[in-house]
Amino acid sequence: MAHAVPQFNASAPLAALLTAVNASPPMALKQIAAAGFRDVQLDARQHGLRPRELDRSARRGLAADLRRLELRAAGIDMWIPPEHFLDSARVDHAVHALLATIDLAGELGRMPVSLALPRPETTDDSWQDVLKTIRDACDRSGAMLADHALPLRDTEADEAIGVGIDPASLLASSEDPCAAVHAHAERVTSARLSDLYGTGMRGPIGHQDGRLDWRGYQIALSVAGYNRPVVVDSRQWSEPWVGSRQTLALWTGGHS
Repeated sequence: MAHAVPQFNASAPLAALLTAVNASPPMALKQIAAAGFRDVQLDARQHGLRPRELDRSARRGLAADLRRLELRAAGIDMWIPPEHFLDSARVDHAVHALLATIDLAGELGRMPVSLALPRPETTDDSWQDVLKTIRDACDRSGAMLADHALPLRDTEADEAIGVGIDPASLLASSEDPCAAVHAHAERVTSARLSDLYGTGMRGPIGHQDGRLDWRGYQIALSVAGYNRPVVVDSRQWSEPWVGSRQTLALWTGGHS
């Protein structure tokens, strides 16, 4: 008897990093929409988008800009160094910044906030109080965290914290991104797309020196039931915007 072949969406949506475009947030949004992206990943550290600096009017304006350009916010990056959450001199600033980001994520559509949390073996009792504050904020806003810290954590019993998949980081740690997707399946809250070259540099998919089986990764996400945009992670790329557009064309087979 023939086995059914799993169906997958070969053109799963991609989200561009807003920071991939070297322009102000409003101009970057326009360029991203014009390039054919329908989703965009925001950065909470970017000037003009820092959540604690956005009043209600500015937040409504951002949501209106997204609607006008027919863009969806896929999520928000908040790359606070994990050790800041454990440093008594920095923890208050780190937590307040994260709470503001969680609040904004809830307002824009209960999207995931991507970050790296401290590994359990590095924490003490004070971290549990911090973690409760963060979880409570997620519960209030409806947002969820995507923890990209390696090794990937077991979040099965945690409603507020899911797993973030970054192929380039996994490859750099000698781990298989496809296997990571299968292992965490329904707990994958945010998936990114970036290759790691033999030189150790990060870059777009499709390069002859690339190590990522991006088609296999595409299928793995679909089989796992991942239904959010995949973030084109152009951080550290030599040409972030050029590479982002090339990645979109390759991922969608030329049909963005």
